[in-house]
Amino acid sequence: MKGEKEKALEAYQQLSKSQTNISSIHSNYFNLLIDLKKFKQAEYYIERLIKKEKKFSYQVDLGILFLEEGEKEKADKYFQSLFKANAEDIYRLKMASDYLTSYNLLDYATGAILQARASGGKTLFNLELANLYRLQNKRDEMVNVYLDYITQVPSNVSYIKNLLQALLTKPEDRDAFEK
Repeated sequence: MKGEKEKALEAYQQLSKSQTNISSIHSNYFNLLIDLKKFKQAEYYIERLIKKEKKFSYQVDLGILFLEEGEKEKADKYFQSLFKANAEDIYRLKMASDYLTSYNLLDYATGAILQARASGGKTLFNLELANLYRLQNKRDEMVNVYLDYITQVPSNVSYIKNLLQALLTKPEDRDAFEK
């Protein structure tokens, strides 16, 4: 198995030399580098891509790499700075949130959504934020966001009511809701 990964790594290294291949191989190559704990090589690769293309998803990958390396404090500062620098592009932040959620980096995904809401309005991406809170088991925050959503879109009250009934099944959940 290890030998096969090394062979794949060699193939990706060759393919990555041509910029036309990057979009096809990036995700697999990046994840393989992380899997093999080749962090310096991954950092060099990502920084090279950022310099060439300045693509936002590559910038998010750099923060993910910091986390994989165990550099949580560095990642925290990096993501905070990245989100603030892109605060006016709410859809870019939403994309970052979705991408970070796919890596199960829910705190950072929530941070991206909260930054988007700080710039685009407190009511932006309510359902997405509520879902992130649900995934993080932050019931009170989830309920509050759903209730905010209902005040903005009263026509969806039955949808949210059904959703909350399905999600809040424990007695302590219902108590939190009643508060």
